[in-house]
Amino acid sequence: SLALTEINVSEESDELTFYVRGSFDSATASITLDGESLWSDTLQLSNDRAKFKAPLGAFFAGNAQDYRLASMNEYMLEVSSDDGQSKTAEITPALLNREVLNSGARISEVLRTQTSGGGSTATTSTTVEGVIVESIMGLFGPDERAQDNGEHSMTNLALTPIASDYTVQLRVKKGSSTEYSSPLIEVNGLDATWTSTVDGAKSGKTNGWLGLPGTAMDNWAGGSGQTEFLDKDSFYDDAGCYTFEIVITNEYYAGMNDVDSDATGITVSSNSWQLNFDADSDSRTMEVC
Repeated sequence: SLALTEINVSEESDELTFYVRGSFDSATASITLDGESLWSDTLQLSNDRAKFKAPLGAFFAGNAQDYRLASMNEYMLEVSSDDGQSKTAEITPALLNREVLNSGARISEVLRTQTSGGGSTATTSTTVEGVIVESIMGLFGPDERAQDNGEHSMTNLALTPIASDYTVQLRVKKGSSTEYSSPLIEVNGLDATWTSTVDGAKSGKTNGWLGLPGTAMDNWAGGSGQTEFLDKDSFYDDAGCYTFEIVITNEYYAGMNDVDSDATGITVSSNSWQLNFDADSDSRTMEVC
């Protein structure tokens, strides 16, 4: 009999892999969507099995599920042997959610407190040195958005993570002017890696909120020396509405194998807050703008 086993995705080689087993000479496998063949191959069996490898880039035509895990595309695996046997199975949908469609950002102030003078004349002042920027990316609902105080409505629990290959970049804008662009973050599977301009090689996971590259460390007296943040001098000139864009460039996206599609795989989220780092703490509410 014909058996179809071990259907998986290799994040290293970016291939869908599976085994065909049985007592026959050769087998032909194809991946179909809505009845159309997207990829096929024929292999000879050795020791009653053959391992097929289908490059994701050869057949991907969009995520199998939406953010609610409702079916969007049913990718089917169809196998036939040279002795007339056949088998059809749906590829596990979660394996073929490869395109990041949603992202968001949140920011929090980095404060520095300094004391001058001594005794009864000592004075303490607190200044805003910059912001920590975090991003979340994957699949989530269309109503999630930036909130006052630099917050975002999105939570880790509401995220459908995407294991795939893509890049992430932070761009900070004031009006139409780009004030800062971060180093590119490379994502492979759920692993994000980048080179920080102030802290060398860095890594993180994309199955929740991820701290983004900064331009400074809190190396002052009373600071942890561990916190990487975006120094205000890197992007801030005066009070106003600042937009923190998260730019995702997907390697696998709907339309990538359609010659008539103008899809690029690039998705951008805009998260905007009113910033006034020179105001007192009660006035620095970082309202959405």
